[in-house]
Amino acid sequence: LERGDAPAPFQALVVSEQSRIGRDAILTMMVLKSLSDAGVKVFGYLDDREIAVTKDVELVQAFITSWSSDQERVKGGQRARDALLRKFEQGRSVGGKLFGYDTKGGTRTVNAAEADVVRQIFKMRAEPLGYYRIAQRLNADGVAVARGGRRERSLWYGAQVGSILRNSTYAGRVTWGKTRQVRRYGKRATERSPESARERIDESLR
Repeated sequence: LERGDAPAPFQALVVSEQSRIGRDAILTMMVLKSLSDAGVKVFGYLDDREIAVTKDVELVQAFITSWSSDQERVKGGQRARDALLRKFEQGRSVGGKLFGYDTKGGTRTVNAAEADVVRQIFKMRAEPLGYYRIAQRLNADGVAVARGGRRERSLWYGAQVGSILRNSTYAGRVTWGKTRQVRRYGKRATERSPESARERIDESLR
């Protein structure tokens, strides 16, 4: 937004609270400053006030509010991660759907039909066949792929075959905590966790 001879495309922005403008304190301040420079007023209806940055005290107040929201999001993420760790240590599933297994009530059990497909994939890899050739053979045999929680006819592809072959769960070694979700400049990203990954042995998943 730039202020010039032409009027701004809108004169006011109404949000529930300041944290809805952005999820990064610095970027939020830049957006608020750009809006202010363009002559656009910002209002938060939960606080019933204008979110202004035209004065030094308003600028400081807006930054503190954004920083506090950032810190609360970090704490919320840590609480969620701690809850997942407790579930993992209890032997419950903390991941999403995984081909070859059914998950119910936090317990992962072997799906017999899909487990046969997984064994075929490992056997073909031992021949050895590459990921792409394995996917081709599965498609030629009409093997169904589970997608969106439903078992339906679809196509296998090399990357999917590779993800199965690299997943230690099929060997009964369940891991958690290798990566974590973070926010960089207001965007979600995945990075390797600085904490030690956890592993447990579950022979029932082999």
